[in-house]
Amino acid sequence: MPIRTSPPLWVWGWLLLTVGMLALRTAIPIDETRYLSVAWEMWWRHSQWVPYLNGHTYDGKPPLLFWLMELGWLVFGVQAWWARLVSPLAGLAALWITARIAQRLWPDSPAVTLAPTILLGAFYWAVFSSATMFDLLLAACALLAILGLLRVWQGGGDAGFWLAGLGLGLGILAKGPVVFLPVAAVGLTAPWWMKDSRPPALTWRRWYRGLGLATLISIGVALLWLIPMAFQGGLHYFIDMTWHQTVGYTVHSFSHRRPWWWYLPLLPVLLFPWSLWPDAWRALARIVRRLDLPEVRLCLVWSVPVFILFSLISGKQSHYLLPIFPPLALLLARALTVYDPPPTRFVLPGVVFLVLAGCWLFLPFGSHFTHALTWTREVPLWFAGALAAALAVIGLALMRWLRRLEVARRALALAASTWVVLLIVVGGLFHASWPAYDLRPVSAFLRNLAVVGAPIAVADRSYQGQFNFYARLKAPVAEVRGPALLDWVRAHPDGYVVAYRSLRHRPPRGPAPVYHQLYRGKGLAVWSAAAIARDPGLIRTFH
Repeated sequence: MPIRTSPPLWVWGWLLLTVGMLALRTAIPIDETRYLSVAWEMWWRHSQWVPYLNGHTYDGKPPLLFWLMELGWLVFGVQAWWARLVSPLAGLAALWITARIAQRLWPDSPAVTLAPTILLGAFYWAVFSSATMFDLLLAACALLAILGLLRVWQGGGDAGFWLAGLGLGLGILAKGPVVFLPVAAVGLTAPWWMKDSRPPALTWRRWYRGLGLATLISIGVALLWLIPMAFQGGLHYFIDMTWHQTVGYTVHSFSHRRPWWWYLPLLPVLLFPWSLWPDAWRALARIVRRLDLPEVRLCLVWSVPVFILFSLISGKQSHYLLPIFPPLALLLARALTVYDPPPTRFVLPGVVFLVLAGCWLFLPFGSHFTHALTWTREVPLWFAGALAAALAVIGLALMRWLRRLEVARRALALAASTWVVLLIVVGGLFHASWPAYDLRPVSAFLRNLAVVGAPIAVADRSYQGQFNFYARLKAPVAEVRGPALLDWVRAHPDGYVVAYRSLRHRPPRGPAPVYHQLYRGKGLAVWSAAAIARDPGLIRTFH
């Protein structure tokens, strides 16, 4: 029977995760702080066509995410909370479009509300529901394009191709041509998944002509940025942003290069708890046999070929797979509402929560962790024990009463448990590690230095703008190491240097820093240029 809540459970889940995760943690270096800094530099430079990072043109990503941040800043002023809310709002849009697609595929079915709940209940999607990244925005754009194609399939007229073109164009502005992978998989395989269900008025000539129209619309949307970007940034920057970025990630990746099979062992983790729920296995095993159903074929071509293509691309990161989560959620939602497999007595997700409880309790005593991550020494035993107990209670509760529910309610209970456990783990983890990942204190210190005009350098050749947004820096931070750092401090006697160094395992030698804190696995400190010039041996201790 349909499970109705007003608003649906997935809306409450999104609100819980968004508010909870944004409140429990700050922007995480290096990725999130970098993207905040790019938006900040575009803002104060009034450079809307060419992104900048620390004084240099930034060719890492297109500007749609940054534009949305700046759009909110026009209303609210430059605020971190709005910039960090943009990606969760894109995730909310993706959930809503997923529900709309489910409504088109299975009208008046519980799958309409179950599909976005399953999607948000997937561990990795839930983790990224509050991350300041591009992937949920990309997923929302791809979903919008596919929704347009489904409208055409169901007799909605050629307006669906315009919607698909808009989704593709926004996807290009969000993360580049990668948005074409899921949309092309659905569009080009239509003769297979649409067979026996194609409306008489929809000829294949009209379909492929519409796909061409959608492609031209997407190119037109992208050109609204690419043309002024090329004029302002120059030919070299244009080539870097378009050709080099595309080829660099697909053929011979200049970062994150990994073998073709790298995603396979990650799938059970990314899709937890559904990947370890035997009820889901049995339901999916039954529905994937129904290749006579066009919606089943649609979800399969939307997910399996795209996963293969992502595996063949040279550059790989686990969050690159997020755009293929929606078809898997749709397929599982339909399977659970059509088939009602008997509940298993051994609930694997509950066991995993119990294992997490043991791991968290072990964290303060793990010699490897305390050596690699200095902040683990700061975890109080009572705190670790309380979190472990909370995880254990949830795990035992799932194992005891989950099998008493009907299958759809079992899915809702698992999704809600995943959200609560994620908040417990993240809350505990960041409560303990906050000093090592919160860059606001050191940024406030650097901001005070910048106000009085003191030059600032970082003893790092690959500085990623970690401090620029929170410190509201407008002058570039110099990136120098080794002998060049000594030359810099001598040329800027009134300057300051940020350096990374273990402050726990090796006592500082020589002059004391004017500021220090934990940073990720080790620490960072700020020295005056004059102190380093008096004792150049300090430079050898910098990482």
